[in-house]
Amino acid sequence: KIWYETGDLGYIDKRGFLTLSGRLKRFVKIGGEMVSLTAIEETLLAASGEQGWKINPDVPSLAACSVEEANKKSEIHLFTTFSTSAE
Repeated sequence: KIWYETGDLGYIDKRGFLTLSGRLKRFVKIGGEMVSLTAIEETLLAASGEQGWKINPDVPSLAACSVEEANKKSEIHLFTTFSTSAE
């Protein structure tokens, strides 16, 4: 297994599922700009209707996190409980 330090808090349950439960870091530096991970999530949730994403409002449906490796650029990764694409 490979683990990335993302700045997120979470746990793995008895069935092996990862649950993200909070954040240590709320912003990630991308291209010299500080980007809010919460703003990304809120924007995507607001666009869910026009995108046709089937989201259950009673269940957390997406989480954005930053992946930062030594000597590499930071990346934003998105985890969802629904089908989507980068487009």
